[in-house]
Amino acid sequence: MGRNLFLYATTFICGMTVMAVELSASRLMAPYYGSSMITWTVLIGLVMLALSLGNVLGGRLADRPGTEDTLFKLIWVASLWIALIPLVGRYVITGSFFLLALVFPDSLLLAGTIFSCLTIFGVPCLLLGATTPCLVKLCLPDLDRTGRVAGELYALSTVGSIIGTFVPTFLTIPLLGTARTFLLFAVVLNLIADVHFLSRAVGRPRLAAVTLLLVGLLLAPLPTSFAFWKDPLFEGESLYNYLQVARTAGGGLALSTHVEIGHQSVFYPHHELSSSYWEYALAAALLRPGFARGQPWHGLILGFGAGTFARQARHFLPGATLTGVEIDGAIVQVGHRFFDLATEAARVVIDDARAFLRRPDPARYDVVLLDAFQDVTVPFHLATREFFAEVAARMAADGVLVANVNLRFEGRDGLLAHLAQTMRTVFPCVRRFDVPGNMNSLLFATRHPDAWEAFRAHVEAWPRDHALAPLLREVRALAVEQPPGPLVLTDDRAPVEFLTQEILDALVRDGLRELLVRLFAALARS
Repeated sequence: MGRNLFLYATTFICGMTVMAVELSASRLMAPYYGSSMITWTVLIGLVMLALSLGNVLGGRLADRPGTEDTLFKLIWVASLWIALIPLVGRYVITGSFFLLALVFPDSLLLAGTIFSCLTIFGVPCLLLGATTPCLVKLCLPDLDRTGRVAGELYALSTVGSIIGTFVPTFLTIPLLGTARTFLLFAVVLNLIADVHFLSRAVGRPRLAAVTLLLVGLLLAPLPTSFAFWKDPLFEGESLYNYLQVARTAGGGLALSTHVEIGHQSVFYPHHELSSSYWEYALAAALLRPGFARGQPWHGLILGFGAGTFARQARHFLPGATLTGVEIDGAIVQVGHRFFDLATEAARVVIDDARAFLRRPDPARYDVVLLDAFQDVTVPFHLATREFFAEVAARMAADGVLVANVNLRFEGRDGLLAHLAQTMRTVFPCVRRFDVPGNMNSLLFATRHPDAWEAFRAHVEAWPRDHALAPLLREVRALAVEQPPGPLVLTDDRAPVEFLTQEILDALVRDGLRELLVRLFAALARS
């Protein structure tokens, strides 16, 4: 009976570890590949493929002599492989970019996701998949109880998988980080194998040395930086994001949820203008026919970040009463720590943007900034006709919605076209402004039919020596009206992942091409 209890515990731990590895794998890859449905689909699909192949391999191994020793050798090797993931995984992911760019220049991110999943996570999942048939074979006392024993084993494995889903997400990753989550479950696997081999007095010195090494790695300070080629001021992980704070070329601070692409918030201590999208977005306040300098106005920021827009709005457009909605409370904490985010800057609500809009609230907003589109992931539920209708319902009669879209690439306007035409189904006028010098575009959607005529008048009356004056004139001159069209995103159909994938592949491909050109030029000069 004791032996079967141990084997049942082994089943539980293997099932738990598989899901823990899968959840941790998503966090390891997100700073490089994002966390879109495409990335998750590749990850889940390839893990299931590895488990299936492991089941086939395990079935054949189970019919050979020495099944029990074979089972725990598989578990022991899997534990060592999982322990290596936080040590080498980041380098494999980064290094594979250069190799795959030569082979798959037009689908680099998809190829990179597949390659990383197979090389980093495929082997341990295959080995753990192979344990199931071995456990069924070992736990069967006779053929009359085959169904009962198999059912109990699969149930225990499933319960383990449930635990392995919740523990990393809500406990180990927020508290310990991704690297130590891998190591923690590697230690658990290793210990279960040790118990078996120690009971047979097999390889005790070697087993003890390996276990102590894994425990030492778990407890020791590790080089866990995702952006290991940089020197950021801060790196961390939250329930939702990878977080990085680094200095900008202009002497400010920037927050990013990706190792290399884009910034979510930027801080300049003296409110310096950097011609960034959030400064052009301030033009939305002047699109209201009822706007007057110094008069109170109400703004809603969906995707508050570390509070950049709120700081600039209160400084350059006094009278603002702002509400910020941010799903990731850790980002707001970073804002307080690094970005001089004061509590009076805005009322900040920790919630999903769409869930917030559905709250019963009589407030109506003059300006709504939608800045919740991440660098490599567009949340589909914040890009649909139904969502924009919910935004419009919370706006004043002359209210303005300005949406920041930070994925623009010449010749690939599919995402922007879909968003603009979707917004046109709700708002009578939508204009697109491509921010000069970067990849951001702003979509200004207005409820009042005379919004742009009022904007021109407000810009004409704006003081010429005001810091915002040049930016306001650029918006007036360059914003282009967007016609209605058939490219409408809905809650039922919103293929935003495929629209962004095309842009990201082009960005990465051209970025690598430029890097190689510079490298060869430097080598030629030397």
